[in-house]
Amino acid sequence: MQLPTSTDEEVRRIEAALHALFQAGRVKSARQLLEGLDPNLKAAPQFAKWFRALGPAVANLGAPGNTPSIKKNAAWLEANAMRHFGNWVALREGVLLGSDPDHVTLHRDLKQRGELHGAVFVCIKNG
Repeated sequence: MQLPTSTDEEVRRIEAALHALFQAGRVKSARQLLEGLDPNLKAAPQFAKWFRALGPAVANLGAPGNTPSIKKNAAWLEANAMRHFGNWVALREGVLLGSDPDHVTLHRDLKQRGELHGAVFVCIKNG
């Protein structure tokens, strides 16, 4: 049986910190942590998903006329947000697809159910 190396332990510690920062909505701090890593640690395959997730945002603009979807989601949030306070919600066309305190868990659940396409994720919290 091989014991974990200090590098393995460091990678796990950093991954936990990235997850906590991301869940708390502190994306800028998570990006700074990731960018400040030693080059040898940056190369760890476990960080590839974090570089993708925390990289520059990419907006895929839909065809003109998708405003009703935005309005439906906004109306749902106005009517129901307080029932899901502290959670992430996933919406599509003003319909709740799921709610969970953990963004990653919610994303995984929607993906497994085949409902990820077109989902909008919103964290409902103060400020």
